[in-house]
Amino acid sequence: MPFKQYAHCPKCGQNYFPEPGFYWGAMFISYIGSGFFSLGFVMMTHWVFDLGLGLSMVLLLIVVGLFFVWWFRFSRSVYFHLVTKYQPKVTEAIDSGNVTKSIPKIVSGS
Repeated sequence: MPFKQYAHCPKCGQNYFPEPGFYWGAMFISYIGSGFFSLGFVMMTHWVFDLGLGLSMVLLLIVVGLFFVWWFRFSRSVYFHLVTKYQPKVTEAIDSGNVTKSIPKIVSGS
């Protein structure tokens, strides 16, 4: 269930899948972010805490394994917010009851 997401926003109705392959950009954000994090983490554990390189790598694998799903969702969220625009008037209309949106279905994150 961690890779499932709504088809559209339950609040404003924004489509979370505007086109096929939309989240390929999130893959690049994830790759760049995780690469820099990994370099920084290993350098910090190796040089600052004076741990061996092997132990630093094992700790990195543990941390990456624990935060994999969070990072996956975070990179999708960052990419989505980079390419879509928040529309406060739509949200205000929904809050006032002038517009209603259907309850979104949960779809696969692929």
